[in-house]
Amino acid sequence: AQLLQSGRLPLWNPYLYFGMPQAAGMQDSLYYPGTVAHFIFGFASATAIFQALHYWLAAALTYLWTRSAGARRGSALGAAVVVSLGGLLLARLQFLNWLAILSLAPSFLLFFRRPALLAVALALAFFAGYPPYVIGCAISAWAVAAALRPPGGRFWAPAARDWLSAAGAALALSGCLLLPAAELTGLSRRSAGVGSEDVFRFGFSPPDLLKW
Repeated sequence: AQLLQSGRLPLWNPYLYFGMPQAAGMQDSLYYPGTVAHFIFGFASATAIFQALHYWLAAALTYLWTRSAGARRGSALGAAVVVSLGGLLLARLQFLNWLAILSLAPSFLLFFRRPALLAVALALAFFAGYPPYVIGCAISAWAVAAALRPPGGRFWAPAARDWLSAAGAALALSGCLLLPAAELTGLSRRSAGVGSEDVFRFGFSPPDLLKW
């Protein structure tokens, strides 16, 4: 917001590590539409708007998906409340990247067999800023869809084709972030051959197994 207000494109973040290319930073959510409030309001107000918007989004998408799956209005409304105000999303209140992706997760089921809309949902989730959550939500969507598939019908091959085409379109849509991020990864110190001893010394400790 400061860079835009000063008439500059937000291509460089001078505050992270001695400077980092912001256009390549996945967690900055630079291209995610949900961050627009932070360009207009103060940080506290914008964050409250962001959180309220995404809890509403999680509820709305869950309601639409469960209705499309045949649920009655009351059941769909109950599911929307449980998903949007359940522990999973409430525990991510302060982690805006995670909250945004989880709120978009029901759209993976809503658009499971609609490649164009699914591509937009996948691209938005990627722009939200934490790709591992996108992968986890996609796997979860497949598990739920497989469990709910009609008996005797063809499922795996048609769904795989739809998802492959959606993933390809999503990669194209997110190229403005994906390509700079790939270049940054290629130039990072980790790609230069940091030994496993150094990697695990700073990135892993045995108590982490309890969290896993």
